[in-house]
Amino acid sequence: MEDLRNPHAQANEPSFLSKTFHKRPQGYLRFRKERIKRSNLLPTFSSIKENMRNVKSVGEFCSKLLELDEFNSFRTVHLFTHEKGQSFALKHEVSTTAAYHKNFHINEFNTLFQRIKKSRNRTFGQDGLKGFSFDILGTFLAREFSLETHNVILIASRNDFLSQTDEEKKSFQKVTNVIPPFLDSILKTELEVKQHSNIRLVLEHLPFKINTSNAPLPEFKQLPSNTFFKIEEEEGIDKADVFHQERIALLGELLNTLRHELSNPLFGLQLSAELLHMELENEDNKEFMHEISSSIKRSQNIIGNFTELYTSNEQIKAKDLEKLVNEVFTLTKSESRQVKKNFKLEGEHNGDCVIMANSVWLAQILFNLVVNSAQALNSSAVESPEINVVVRLDGPGEIHVRDNGPGIPENVRKSMFKPFFTTKNKGTGLGLAISQSLAKKLGGSIVYNEKGQGAHFILKFNNENTSS
Repeated sequence: MEDLRNPHAQANEPSFLSKTFHKRPQGYLRFRKERIKRSNLLPTFSSIKENMRNVKSVGEFCSKLLELDEFNSFRTVHLFTHEKGQSFALKHEVSTTAAYHKNFHINEFNTLFQRIKKSRNRTFGQDGLKGFSFDILGTFLAREFSLETHNVILIASRNDFLSQTDEEKKSFQKVTNVIPPFLDSILKTELEVKQHSNIRLVLEHLPFKINTSNAPLPEFKQLPSNTFFKIEEEEGIDKADVFHQERIALLGELLNTLRHELSNPLFGLQLSAELLHMELENEDNKEFMHEISSSIKRSQNIIGNFTELYTSNEQIKAKDLEKLVNEVFTLTKSESRQVKKNFKLEGEHNGDCVIMANSVWLAQILFNLVVNSAQALNSSAVESPEINVVVRLDGPGEIHVRDNGPGIPENVRKSMFKPFFTTKNKGTGLGLAISQSLAKKLGGSIVYNEKGQGAHFILKFNNENTSS
């Protein structure tokens, strides 16, 4: 008998062929299910699109969410945003009566993000907030999003301790299924505004003027945007010195932060080590705890010395030159780890060398010279790389920084002290320029000794400022 459902089927065909012929495509049911889901979400999408038409900030976005029919039972929206790559997250809290924002450490954000991601029903109570300082009242619904530039957590709360209804959960799910593109667009806009603001701030504080033009002019350089620019330097500005002051201020701020963050844990370790030392009876263990305590004190001293070294003031103070050089060796360890470093004091002295100078300027000069030598040695095939810092006090005061590398090519020597001149792929061209500028502030100069093997720089200074 002919199969009326399939005119091509024959009476003698096996029944499984007929079933196979009429089987739906494998992805059809999934496609149909997704289409129905999207159709159900279309009214919510249209409503949010209309409400978010003129929204330009995350705070406004949260306020508009509370105006949606699907959110009419909620009283507060908490939105956590983390710009990828940053060390902090921002929390926006918006209610029907108030709004504010607050910064949080990235660790708290990541922990909550993962906890919400692993949740099945997206429903949380106060037990879910143990260990956090987010100030969220009562039970709440939550959803996490991983967008292009940000990770986001959305929390909606009624500000009470009753469980959410099935209708509230369904409405929350509808909204959170369609808001990612809107949220992504707003966050990108905010990020772009912040970047433009930072660029304007940088341009306002540049030590030179930038002229732009839409047409090519003499001495103007072209940008990718097909506009042209020219930098006009103001007379009397030492570019190297300006950049140096910026670097010193930043280093000082970072070291102060580091000292503040490490002081408490180091003090706790030191106290615990001393208590254990008093309680232990075994002499070997006592000696071990004594070594731990000594190492902690040494760490505290190193942090204190570095913080003092990179202060932005211009005070002249007495400084042990050998101690300062060893601090510079420590600071340059990442670049000179495989290089042997030596300090030597020559001339008439009694074993000590205290110099009256600005230790920040002097340390920066030595830092730049040692780093340059270490980088040259690392990029060459020297069998036993070595850097020697020699202080001579007989006659004019001199500090020699010499390595056994390939030296500086003759065609580079004429320009190496000029700002922004560099032979390195990622160099700024400011190291030697800054060093020469600071040497002049110290009443001296830096010269390059062309005799002998390797690079050999000599910092000359007023010998009256030293005592031995």
